[in-house]
Amino acid sequence: MQPIHPLWAICLLVRFSISLGLLNGKISREIGTGILVIIGVGFAYKYYISSPNKIEHQFAKVFWNSDRPIHAILYIIAAVMYWNNNNKESAISAALSPIYSIWSRRSEISMLFS
Repeated sequence: MQPIHPLWAICLLVRFSISLGLLNGKISREIGTGILVIIGVGFAYKYYISSPNKIEHQFAKVFWNSDRPIHAILYIIAAVMYWNNNNKESAISAALSPIYSIWSRRSEISMLFS
């Protein structure tokens, strides 16, 4: 079990902020779709080239490499939805990624409050 890095909270905050921007339509269709595609393709790319045993351009070994395809799919779905002007569905799909991150680390989170 890996300890939770403090920057994870910033990552979650940014990802939830993107979801809110999509929901409110505050991001243009082209820019929003582009951001979502870049995030989704980034998760997929890192999954295919990474090994969970090597230290990447992060702070420790990436133990969650097997979760990257889930995040990639959610962001690609969000991109397609946003491109088709389905803001609510896009925001839900994008918000599911950080929600999944929290859910998958629930045991570590509960240890912080015990």
